[in-house]
Amino acid sequence: MHIFNRLALSILLIATFCGCTSRTKISTVRITDPDGGISFDVPVQTDGTFSQEMKKDKVVSVASGSVSDSADSHSVALVYERRLYTAPGKFASEKLETTFTAKPDTEVPIGKNPSKSEAEQATANNALANLKVELLKGQ
Repeated sequence: MHIFNRLALSILLIATFCGCTSRTKISTVRITDPDGGISFDVPVQTDGTFSQEMKKDKVVSVASGSVSDSADSHSVALVYERRLYTAPGKFASEKLETTFTAKPDTEVPIGKNPSKSEAEQATANNALANLKVELLKGQ
């Protein structure tokens, strides 16, 4: 049984170093939230997951999700939350959960619904309407 454990461990190590695990070519997800006054880069792990919290003044932004490669674009699942602290222990929160497909180095306006007109979106009272995401390739 001891030999079997070593063999299984060796196979796992070889698979990891040979690239048999899922990987993505995207190294960073850039989040730009002009209404929150925040822009930050979130590193993407080799398995495609990402997660980071950014604090600036009274605003806290949290971004998490995953990126997976397809032919010439990338599928992204994103959860973004912006909290504005109005008093100690009290805050207003806006949260967005979405999936989308994007090409690298292209800014994607996440908060805008492309199937609605600008007038409809202006009256929708979407606090995250100006949120943008950009996928940056690794070296």
